[in-house]
Parts: sequence; structure tokens; C-alpha cells
Amino acid sequence: MSGLADTGARLGDRDGRLVEARNNLGALLYRQAEGATGKAVQSGYRAAERQLGEAVKIRPAYGEAWYNLGLVRAARGDVTGAVRAYGKAVELDPRDPDALLNLAAAQQRLGNLDGALKTAGTAARLHPRDAVIQGAYGELPAKKGRRREAIERLRRATRLDPRALRPARKLALLLAKSGEHARAVKLLQRTRARHP
Repeated sequence: MSGLADTGARLGDRDGRLVEARNNLGALLYRQAEGATGKAVQSGYRAAERQLGEAVKIRPAYGEAWYNLGLVRAARGDVTGAVRAYGKAVELDPRDPDALLNLAAAQQRLGNLDGALKTAGTAARLHPRDAVIQGAYGELPAKKGRRREAIERLRRATRLDPRALRPARKLALLLAKSGEHARAVKLLQRTRARHP
């Protein structure tokens, strides 16, 4: 491991990011992060977290390792730790849609709906044509009692991708709760027809 640390100390790029995976340090860290992710799949979350922790100590600007660390922590149930790791990944790459959505989901799990709305809103503004992001953002206002706002956002998500199941189902549920049963049924029928 000291060889990896020495390599990391000698290498440095101007903007604090890995230039390419072919870079010696990048390739080593990538393999370490990939190995850690594989260990997580095999239920070795603690070992994976240790490996990813080493990767981010050696190269604090390695956003993918921070993101994967968030995934491992969330899988272990350490939501507070996941928020910190996703937050660092977002700090390193503020446009990363996966890091933004996972950060919003972790914030929501902690009961921080305002933070989740803000984070998901950032993702929605940065990726206005992404139906998954728009759908995730659309679900949150309903949790704060803002059903009409949620309905409009979910409609936008279903217009962006009429085949997207989750936003269509969430929209149908909100329409039914709002007394618009006929619209809810019609939406579900249309959605079902697209998914034979």
C-alpha cells in the first residue's frame, strides 16, 4: 500500500482530478475501487468500506470512490456516512446525476426533506431532459404536502419518457388521492399498454 501512497504523492494534476484511468495512479485506484465494489456485492461491506476509505485518503479528489463509498455505507445502513460520502462526490462533480440522486435519497431517509428537495432540484435543473431525475424530483413535494406541485412535476417526467413506470405510477396514485380517479385509471392503462 505504501507504493500506492508514494505514487499518489509523486503524481498530481493541476485541477485535483484524475486525468485518465490510464494514468498509473488512476488505474491503481480504479482497480482498488472496483475490487471494493465487488467485495460489497459479496456482502463484504466492511472490507469494501476500508478499501474505499484507503482510496479516498490517497486521492481525496477521486469522486467515483466517494460515490461508491456512499453506496456501501447506505447498503450497511450508515445513512449519515452515506450522506457525507455522496456530498463529497457531489462537491467533486456537481453535475453527477447519480451522486445527486443518491444524496437526495439519503437526505430523505434521514428526514431532511428540505435538503432532499434542494439536492434533487439541483439535479433536475442540471438535467432537465432526464425523466428519472425529473420523476425523483417530482415525488418529493408530495411528502411535504404539496400534492399539486408533485403532480405537475410527475406529469413532466411522464411526458419526457412515457415508458417510465415509476413516475407514471406515482402520478396515478397522486391523481387518485386528489379525486381524479378517471385520469389515474387512464394513465395506468396507457402505461400498461406500453409495457406488455
